[in-house]
Amino acid sequence: MTTTSRRALSVAVAVLVAAIASYAQTDTTRKDAQAAAAEAARLLTQTEETKVVPPKPDYWTRSLMTNVNFIQNSFTNWAKGGYNNYALSAYIDGKADWKKDEMYWNNRLQLDYGFLYSDDKPLMQNAQEWAKEGFSQADALIFCCASGIAVRAIAPSVKDKSTDPAVIVLDERANYVIPLLSGHIGGANELALLIAGRIGAVPVLTTATDINGLFAVDVFASKN
Repeated sequence: MTTTSRRALSVAVAVLVAAIASYAQTDTTRKDAQAAAAEAARLLTQTEETKVVPPKPDYWTRSLMTNVNFIQNSFTNWAKGGYNNYALSAYIDGKADWKKDEMYWNNRLQLDYGFLYSDDKPLMQNAQEWAKEGFSQADALIFCCASGIAVRAIAPSVKDKSTDPAVIVLDERANYVIPLLSGHIGGANELALLIAGRIGAVPVLTTATDINGLFAVDVFASKN
C-alpha cells in the first residue's frame, strides 16, 4: 500500500470513528472513540522503515589487457621481384588481486602468441633455422627466452669469434639482458648495456675483462 493510499484510508477511518463518537451517549465513550481514531490514523499514516543492507565487501581487483598486431611488409627484395611478409602477434595480460587488511594474494596470467610468414619461406620451422639465417645476414641476434633455448638454436651455426654475430638473451619478463656470444668483437656487451639502459633491465656481463675492469685488446682492435 502506498503512502497516499494509507493517508486516504486513515482520513476515512478517522471520519468514521468521529461520526460514531458523535453519537456516543457518554463523555467516556466519546473520548475512547476519538482516541481510537487518532491511533488508527497514526498507524495507517506511518511509513514502513526501509532496511538498508550494506553492500558486501569485494576484496578483489581485476584487470584485463589485450593487444593484437598485424604487420605486412611488401617487397622485401625489390631488385629480385620482392616478397610479402606477414606478422601476427597477440597478447593477453590478466590480473586478479585479492587484498584484505594486511593480507594479499596477487595473481597474473600472461599469454603471448605470434608468427611470421614470408612468401618465399612459409613460417620459420624452428629456432635453429632462424638462427642459421641470422648468422649469415645479421650483425646481432636477440632472443627472448631461456638461455638454454638460445644456446641450442645457435650451436650449429657458431664458427669463429671474429665472424659470429652478437647474440643476446632476454628473459621473458625483460629483467635481465645477457650477452651470450661475441661479447667483445661482435659488440654483444655494448649492445646489452644499451638495451638494458633503455628498458630498465640488469645487464649480465660475464667476460673477465669487463667484470674486473681490465683493458680488452680485442675490443680495442675491433674499434680501431
